[in-house]
Amino acid sequence: GTIAENLVLFFDAHIGELLLLLAVCGAAILVRHHLRLGLGLLILLGCNLVTQLILDFDPYNPDVGGYWLLSIWILACFAGIATNVLLTLGLQRSGPVGRSIRMLGFAVPLLALLSMAPAGLNRSDLSNHRDIEVLTEELYRPIPTNGVLCTGYFETVFALWYLDIVSGYRPDVAVLHRIMRTHPGYDAAFLARYPDLAELIDAPARAAEVNTDWVLETANQRGLFFELLPPDGVVSAEGTRLRQHLTGNSIALRATPDPVALSGPTESADAYWNTLHTALDLGQRETGGNLAWLHFNRVLLLWEQGDVSGALQHLDWAEAVLPNDPTLETVRQQLMAL
Repeated sequence: GTIAENLVLFFDAHIGELLLLLAVCGAAILVRHHLRLGLGLLILLGCNLVTQLILDFDPYNPDVGGYWLLSIWILACFAGIATNVLLTLGLQRSGPVGRSIRMLGFAVPLLALLSMAPAGLNRSDLSNHRDIEVLTEELYRPIPTNGVLCTGYFETVFALWYLDIVSGYRPDVAVLHRIMRTHPGYDAAFLARYPDLAELIDAPARAAEVNTDWVLETANQRGLFFELLPPDGVVSAEGTRLRQHLTGNSIALRATPDPVALSGPTESADAYWNTLHTALDLGQRETGGNLAWLHFNRVLLLWEQGDVSGALQHLDWAEAVLPNDPTLETVRQQLMAL
């Protein structure tokens, strides 16, 4: 959506209209009685909002709530000021009028909080979100015993850690999260658990790279599988070289010593992805977006490898999940022009 639409969705989910209205009243009261303090808080609020609004943001992303904690805190203070004024007026008045104002002072903030409950409950109730289990187990499925899985998304590795540590699922598979290599201490923790894979991470950590030479030398002796890095990330020359050696129909692609030969659309690819689409609830926004992202990422890889027909096949699947997407339409035009 537009910035304005996303902002409305964000405030509706994180604050609620009634609390926002209460905050506006509180801000007006503070500015009138304490001009400098009120203007200072409004400037802080404006700066925090602008730093996010100048960038595209997903209002459904829970991280956005963290980026705007300052705004939420300031608005809560403004709402508290309005509530305090109501209660003070109620205490200063006697009789039915005073009791009514006092009741309003208690009722308004309570109603403001209750008005947020439906959106908050819907966002926090993940009991029906089973698709992450399907997608995570699909990452493991093609990996042979004692294989290695190198992941690329934060969302993926958290689910994998849960299966590994809590469920004890596939303890034979070593998991390296390439993006986490940019975080201090991750490599040391990885080597403490998998000392035999020291050569795998003998590559620049800040670039989230792996040792491509070692991967290609070892690929025939040990199953090495890769989840593609995000397509909007910076892929180094070594990362580009590795992408030329990734093949397979599953979410995790196997590294091969020789560059991948062109295959085009295959029945096995049709069967795999059609089955996956059937197993997932594509009506869930997160699932549909994740699946479209997987296909889009595969489109870019196959395009790099020169497999235009295979790229178009994955583009069809992406558009089935996310129709009329301008980015996908642009990529289709570029592929058809080849």
